[in-house]
Amino acid sequence: MSSQKYASPLHIELKPSATLSYVLIFMHLGALLCVLPLDLSPGIRIAMAIAVIVSFILTFGGRWHWFPHTLVTLMSPRWGQSDFNSVGWNNVVWDADDKWVFIGSQGREPDSSYQASLLAGSFVHPKLTVLNFVIHGVPWYQRRKALVLLTDNMDATVFRHLRVRLRWYANGDAQDNLGALK
Repeated sequence: MSSQKYASPLHIELKPSATLSYVLIFMHLGALLCVLPLDLSPGIRIAMAIAVIVSFILTFGGRWHWFPHTLVTLMSPRWGQSDFNSVGWNNVVWDADDKWVFIGSQGREPDSSYQASLLAGSFVHPKLTVLNFVIHGVPWYQRRKALVLLTDNMDATVFRHLRVRLRWYANGDAQDNLGALK
């Protein structure tokens, strides 16, 4: 990168997002409630309800040990201080050479790290940022990762720096951005 302002790596420490959990729970409960009044046979309604329940399980990562932890911590006043190690990636680092590194425990040893490439089609907004990645060194069915970042699952200053740096990156000033964020 040519600018000294962006020469240092950006370390993003991830923690669970209460807002995202509330929205996902609300959406799945709403979908279940919408299935009830449908004028379909009971077998089809049951199949649709099962599909919504499976979607809910897959949305929360299929980790039964994590879901009760999420519900308990949603109600806890110490929400941001819960252990996030068993959930997924702990940290994301965007270094000065525009390389992304995911660090954490996605079912692996806690200090594992994987290189990633930012894809086009990412979304940047002051309250919500969605970054699409291809992670290298993982099986083909786990390569694509959408990282949803909200204001409550990371430090506010780091979130602002990330958005500014992504805007700068999208303007084409970086060398090999391959059309990311356009």
